Amino acid sequence: MASFSLFCDPSPSLTLRAECGTSNVSGSISTSSSSAYSAILGGPFSTTGTNSIVDSQISTIVMGSHNSLCGVNHAGCFNSILNGNCNTVSNCYNTILGGGYNTIKNDAFNSIIGAGRNNTASCYASVIMGGTANLVCGDGSIIGGGAYNISIGNTSGVFSGGFNYSCADHAVIAGGEYNTICGTHSGIFGGKQNQIGYGAGFSNIVGGQSNTVSGGYSGIFSGINNSVFADSSFISGGNNNNIYSCYSNIGGGANNNLSCAGCYNTISGGYQNLLYCSENSVVGGGAANHIMYGDSGIIGGGKSNCVDHACYSGAFSGRLNVISNSGYSFIGSGVQNCIVGLKANAIVGGEQNSICNPSGLGYFNLLGGGLGNNISGCYSVLVGGYQNSVSGVYSFIGSGGGFEFPTSYGNQASGRYSFVGTGRNNYASGQFSFIGNGSNSGVTNLASGSVSFIGNGTGNTASGSYSLISNGTSNSASGAYTTVLNGTGNTVSGNNSSILGGANNSNSGTFSTILGGSGNTISAAYSYAGVFGNGINAVAQDTLHVSCLNAVNTPLFTGGTFPSGTIFRWDGVTPLPPSARAIYIM
Repeated sequence: MASFSLFCDPSPSLTLRAECGTSNVSGSISTSSSSAYSAILGGPFSTTGTNSIVDSQISTIVMGSHNSLCGVNHAGCFNSILNGNCNTVSNCYNTILGGGYNTIKNDAFNSIIGAGRNNTASCYASVIMGGTANLVCGDGSIIGGGAYNISIGNTSGVFSGGFNYSCADHAVIAGGEYNTICGTHSGIFGGKQNQIGYGAGFSNIVGGQSNTVSGGYSGIFSGINNSVFADSSFISGGNNNNIYSCYSNIGGGANNNLSCAGCYNTISGGYQNLLYCSENSVVGGGAANHIMYGDSGIIGGGKSNCVDHACYSGAFSGRLNVISNSGYSFIGSGVQNCIVGLKANAIVGGEQNSICNPSGLGYFNLLGGGLGNNISGCYSVLVGGYQNSVSGVYSFIGSGGGFEFPTSYGNQASGRYSFVGTGRNNYASGQFSFIGNGSNSGVTNLASGSVSFIGNGTGNTASGSYSLISNGTSNSASGAYTTVLNGTGNTVSGNNSSILGGANNSNSGTFSTILGGSGNTISAAYSYAGVFGNGINAVAQDTLHVSCLNAVNTPLFTGGTFPSGTIFRWDGVTPLPPSARAIYIM
């Protein structure tokens, strides 16, 4: 049976050694006073695996082999190794609980290695709980486990994983591999090859791969190859997203960028979206949408939409829509719509519609939809249609227009306060001009006079001031205050005159009227004349000309007076009253 004995070394070091077995070779303790009150309580009995205590007083090795307690300049104290092999403890108040080839170095103090292999602690109050080839060089730092982890910042920690590196104070890496922290008060909680750089204090990366944070108070939740270079910004996830804008965030997606100066921006997701040199702006999603050089812009989604130098403007959706140099403007949706103007313009939808004034004076316009429509004026509205154009101020086109290759038949409202309701090939160019409807391919209704009006029809021209054509075809009202109610080929050029209907009538007199018929004429020489019939040429002013008039029981004028408007016969001799007018019957 093995024997057990305790004995006191006669030297002044007052050391204690407990032995099990018959040989006296379980370990060695130096006999100098620097190893006083130390003990080796167990270990191997062969001469090749002994534990040793050198220059470390009040220290203990409990079990194991090839373990060593050694002081620095005869000043080691209060150290212990409880088990394991080839472990080394230096300086004071340090402990290795087990494992192999672990080292607490000369500059360590109050440090612990729990287990594992090839771990090294070389700082004050540091801990390695286990793992392989981990290194703690920061005061008050900890490595929980894993392999090849390094913590050199003070009061920092790496809790698991492999090849993680913490060089900042008050930082933590919870797990993962090849993660690096150099920003104080920061954390990486998992993932691979994530990095928080110098100056990026109070920042976090939750997971993912190859993510980088270089700004303070910033974070990345997950994803791959995401980067935050600004303060107080955040990326939730995705791939290859970048933030250079403070107080900003990217929700997800791929290849999205918040670049240049500017703050308070958001890209919610999508692909290749860009916010450049902007503030308080949002891209909701989509692909290749850009907001540049603006404040408080928004793109909801879609593809390849752009808001450029346009503050407080936005495109909700669609594709290839552009707002440039037009603040407070909006595009709802559609394809290839464009706003280039001063401010407060809107396109609701459609395709290839534009609000554009090269002089930069277009503002307060609304274009509803349609295809190929354009507004270049101010305070104007174009509801829809095809290739219609509004260039006047306070003008309106409702709808209509058209295109038959290679010719456009769109409506135009170029006059101030001009109006076109619908139809095609209608041109309202006069101030306060109005065209309600009408015209067709190759034939134009034209309201060019000030306060001119065309209600309907085809090929009508109202060029006189306060002229009116109600309906018909190829009618012309060129005199001031003239009217054509209906018919075809009628022309009124005298001021304050009218043609009520018929065909191919011409009225050049003033205050004259052709009531109807065909081929009638009132020349400029005859004012206050009237014609009704066919092929009648007026020959006198203040006279009604008719081709046939049936007047039954008409009285004979013999002097005196008749009520106003009375038709009477004249004997050709009795003097007529001054107010009497002749009726010529041809």
